[in-house]
Amino acid sequence: MTIPVVDMILPWNDQVFDNYLCCVPNSEKLVIYRSIFISKADEFLLEYDWSASKIALYLLSARRFYFYFQIIQIEEKFVNIDINPSTKFCQAFTIQMNQIFTAQSHIMNTHKSQLEDLPNELLSEILRNLDARDVFRAFYQVNSRFNELIQSFQHLQLTFHMNSNNFLKTNDEIFSFYVYTLIISPWINFNLQNFPRVRRLRLDNPLPKVLEQLQPNIMPHLEYLSVFYTYNMYEMVILHENVFSNRFVNLKSCELYEKQTLITIPHWTQSPSLQVLKTEYIDSTIFKIILGACPNLYFFKFYLYPTNGMTTDIPLHNNLKHMIIELQDVDWYYDDNTINAFLKSVPKLEQLEIHRRFYSQHMRENIKDYDWFSLIIKHRLPILRRFRFYFHLSKEEKLIGCIDENIQIQIERNFHDVHKGLYQAQIFIDRE
Repeated sequence: MTIPVVDMILPWNDQVFDNYLCCVPNSEKLVIYRSIFISKADEFLLEYDWSASKIALYLLSARRFYFYFQIIQIEEKFVNIDINPSTKFCQAFTIQMNQIFTAQSHIMNTHKSQLEDLPNELLSEILRNLDARDVFRAFYQVNSRFNELIQSFQHLQLTFHMNSNNFLKTNDEIFSFYVYTLIISPWINFNLQNFPRVRRLRLDNPLPKVLEQLQPNIMPHLEYLSVFYTYNMYEMVILHENVFSNRFVNLKSCELYEKQTLITIPHWTQSPSLQVLKTEYIDSTIFKIILGACPNLYFFKFYLYPTNGMTTDIPLHNNLKHMIIELQDVDWYYDDNTINAFLKSVPKLEQLEIHRRFYSQHMRENIKDYDWFSLIIKHRLPILRRFRFYFHLSKEEKLIGCIDENIQIQIERNFHDVHKGLYQAQIFIDRE
């Protein structure tokens, strides 16, 4: 803390510090600026305790103290006194400070710091980085302060692992009621009903009996859902029905990653709360159904699945602002036509990101006169602000020579030439 004082009348009155220092008992550094309006102040300065008594009274945690003072002569000419170790002022100051900080060091050594001495803000930052089980076992029921602090957390995280040593019976665990974020590793069998206050849930290859429990009445507060699975099961059909029919009324974000096209049901009703959706394989039919089921969707990421059919009557969706599309190394012509139809339905899009993979030996012919979606964007996205194109090339040795460094430079130059306009355009080329 820094305190400039304009009191230039002798003797100095240090009572002015009482109202300030009593409010900051944990302050470790104090800086004071003072001035005196006199030509000779030798006797007063030698008797002055340089605020030592106030520091001893209020600042038990003080580690550093700086005192700056200036003497102003009666003739109103400013004289800056350079205090060095040879002056009697500095000697008096040093003696006083050594005495007070020696006493303070003794006080510090006799006072053992405890975890409870930390302020709530610092304790919160420490405890939030620990697993929920460890937090509750170590600190819950220690005292009322820790109980209130832990119960106030909004982002406790509980993680189950495959290791049997960490496989716990949670039925009687008091902390489960306070867990807001729950991450479940693959093939873990547990009871979702023990976590009724969960806001964020991530399931990685869940068992069917676990997924069957994922119902709105069991998790009524669910806001963020991520499910990763690699096999078919009937429970996923039920989950899709619940997600896209507004059964989870608080759901804002949903990630559904699977190795097949998203399972759709024609009689889905709308889910107005859903704003973020990330999934893998969808085609034009599923795209149409999702836009109809999520009227307030703001962010949409998906992997385009190639099909022979093409849906053309996709309704307009004016709330979608950010879209990420992953493309396979297949028919560029078909993909571009599909994307053209998709973008036609989202005229309010502001950010577009496309990932295209190219693993063919004939890629040079495909990119020679390619316009990198510039015409489609020009006709379909009048308010686009940012376009990012990720061009993923193969690492295979036989294909590396097809697109060498010189060709990559030419691609980047052509990309920026065709996208000069009202939006920011970037291309990123890598090998995977």
